[in-house]
Amino acid sequence: MKFIVGLVALVGIGGGLTLTNPSPETYAEEASHKLVEKLQTETCSELSNTFGINLQEQCRNVVADLRPQLKGLIETSTERTNLGVVSHYKTKLTADSLLPDFLSGQLPSYEVESIGVATQFMFYRAEEVPAPEENS
Repeated sequence: MKFIVGLVALVGIGGGLTLTNPSPETYAEEASHKLVEKLQTETCSELSNTFGINLQEQCRNVVADLRPQLKGLIETSTERTNLGVVSHYKTKLTADSLLPDFLSGQLPSYEVESIGVATQFMFYRAEEVPAPEENS
Protein backbone atom coordinates (compact mmCIF):
# COMPACT_ATOMS: atom_id res chain seq x y z
CA MET A 1 0.00 0.00 0.00
CA LYS A 2 2.83 2.42 0.86
CA PHE A 3 4.40 1.65 -2.51
CA ILE A 4 1.19 2.62 -4.34
CA VAL A 5 0.84 5.84 -2.33
CA GLY A 6 4.48 6.70 -3.03
CA LEU A 7 4.06 5.93 -6.72
CA VAL A 8 0.92 8.07 -6.95
CA ALA A 9 2.72 10.91 -5.15
CA LEU A 10 5.70 10.61 -7.50
CA VAL A 11 3.47 10.65 -10.58
CA GLY A 12 1.60 13.65 -9.15
CA ILE A 13 4.80 15.58 -8.50
CA GLY A 14 6.17 14.70 -11.94
CA GLY A 15 2.90 15.78 -13.57
CA GLY A 16 2.93 19.03 -11.64
CA LEU A 17 6.50 19.76 -12.68
CA THR A 18 5.68 18.95 -16.30
CA LEU A 19 2.74 21.36 -16.24
CA THR A 20 4.85 24.12 -14.71
CA ASN A 21 7.88 23.60 -16.98
CA PRO A 22 8.50 27.17 -18.23
CA SER A 23 8.06 27.94 -21.94
CA PRO A 24 10.65 29.49 -24.28
CA GLU A 25 8.60 32.73 -24.23
CA THR A 26 8.79 32.83 -20.44
CA TYR A 27 12.53 32.19 -20.63
CA ALA A 28 13.05 35.06 -23.10
CA GLU A 29 11.05 37.38 -20.85
CA GLU A 30 13.05 36.44 -17.74
CA ALA A 31 16.42 36.43 -19.51
CA SER A 32 15.81 39.85 -21.09
CA HIS A 33 14.80 41.23 -17.69
CA LYS A 34 18.03 39.86 -16.14
CA LEU A 35 20.12 41.18 -19.05
CA VAL A 36 18.66 44.68 -18.80
CA GLU A 37 19.18 44.66 -15.04
CA LYS A 38 22.81 43.54 -15.43
CA LEU A 39 23.58 46.11 -18.13
CA GLN A 40 21.99 48.91 -16.12
CA THR A 41 23.78 48.07 -12.86
CA GLU A 42 27.18 47.02 -14.20
CA THR A 43 27.78 48.62 -17.59
CA CYS A 44 25.89 51.89 -17.20
CA SER A 45 27.31 52.52 -13.73
CA GLU A 46 30.83 52.60 -15.21
CA LEU A 47 30.03 55.69 -17.30
CA SER A 48 30.99 59.09 -15.98
CA ASN A 49 29.16 62.37 -16.24
CA THR A 50 30.51 64.45 -19.11
CA PHE A 51 29.79 68.14 -19.70
CA GLY A 52 27.03 68.00 -17.10
CA ILE A 53 25.25 65.15 -18.87
CA ASN A 54 24.29 62.22 -16.67
CA LEU A 55 25.49 59.41 -18.94
CA GLN A 56 24.60 56.73 -16.40
CA GLU A 57 20.94 57.73 -16.45
CA GLN A 58 20.95 58.08 -20.25
CA CYS A 59 22.47 54.61 -20.55
CA ARG A 60 19.88 53.08 -18.20
CA ASN A 61 17.08 54.63 -20.24
CA VAL A 62 18.50 53.42 -23.56
CA VAL A 63 18.98 49.90 -22.20
CA ALA A 64 15.40 49.86 -20.87
CA ASP A 65 14.11 51.04 -24.25
CA LEU A 66 16.04 48.26 -26.00
CA ARG A 67 14.48 45.48 -23.93
CA PRO A 68 12.04 44.33 -26.69
CA GLN A 69 14.94 44.01 -29.16
CA LEU A 70 17.06 42.20 -26.56
CA LYS A 71 14.17 39.83 -25.87
CA GLY A 72 13.86 39.10 -29.61
CA LEU A 73 17.61 38.51 -29.83
CA ILE A 74 17.39 36.06 -26.93
CA GLU A 75 14.43 34.26 -28.53
CA THR A 76 16.33 33.71 -31.78
CA SER A 77 19.62 32.81 -30.07
CA THR A 78 18.38 30.19 -27.62
CA GLU A 79 18.22 26.42 -27.90
CA ARG A 80 15.83 24.62 -25.56
CA THR A 81 16.05 20.98 -24.58
CA ASN A 82 12.71 19.98 -23.07
CA LEU A 83 13.19 17.10 -20.66
CA GLY A 84 9.55 17.04 -19.55
CA VAL A 85 9.86 18.06 -15.93
CA VAL A 86 12.74 20.50 -16.59
CA SER A 87 14.11 22.39 -19.59
CA HIS A 88 17.71 23.24 -20.38
CA TYR A 89 18.28 26.58 -22.14
CA LYS A 90 21.50 27.58 -23.91
CA THR A 91 21.76 31.08 -25.33
CA LYS A 92 24.56 32.30 -27.58
CA LEU A 93 24.21 36.05 -27.27
CA THR A 94 25.90 38.35 -29.77
CA ALA A 95 24.84 41.80 -30.90
CA ASP A 96 26.29 41.36 -34.40
CA SER A 97 22.86 41.00 -36.00
CA LEU A 98 21.88 44.39 -34.56
CA LEU A 99 25.02 46.20 -35.75
CA PRO A 100 26.21 47.45 -39.13
CA ASP A 101 28.66 45.09 -40.86
CA PHE A 102 31.71 47.26 -40.13
CA LEU A 103 31.05 46.88 -36.37
CA SER A 104 30.47 43.13 -36.54
CA GLY A 105 32.66 41.28 -34.07
CA GLN A 106 33.56 44.43 -32.14
CA LEU A 107 31.41 43.65 -29.09
CA PRO A 108 31.88 40.62 -26.88
CA SER A 109 29.62 37.58 -27.25
CA TYR A 110 28.32 35.51 -24.37
CA GLU A 111 26.99 32.04 -23.72
CA VAL A 112 24.42 31.59 -20.99
CA GLU A 113 22.99 28.32 -19.70
CA SER A 114 20.08 27.82 -17.38
CA ILE A 115 17.59 25.26 -16.15
CA GLY A 116 13.87 25.98 -16.04
CA VAL A 117 11.70 24.06 -13.57
CA ALA A 118 8.46 24.81 -11.73
CA THR A 119 8.06 28.25 -13.41
CA GLN A 120 11.54 29.30 -12.19
CA PHE A 121 14.94 29.66 -13.86
CA MET A 122 18.38 28.98 -12.46
CA PHE A 123 21.07 30.70 -14.51
CA TYR A 124 24.16 28.64 -13.74
CA ARG A 125 26.68 29.63 -16.41
CA ALA A 126 27.41 32.90 -18.17
CA GLU A 127 30.73 33.53 -19.82
CA GLU A 128 32.24 35.69 -22.50
CA VAL A 129 33.07 33.87 -25.71
CA PRO A 130 36.33 34.93 -27.32
CA ALA A 131 35.97 36.55 -30.73
CA PRO A 132 37.02 34.30 -33.59
CA GLU A 133 40.49 35.11 -34.85
CA GLU A 134 40.63 36.54 -38.34
CA ASN A 135 42.90 34.91 -40.90
CA SER A 136 45.70 37.23 -41.95
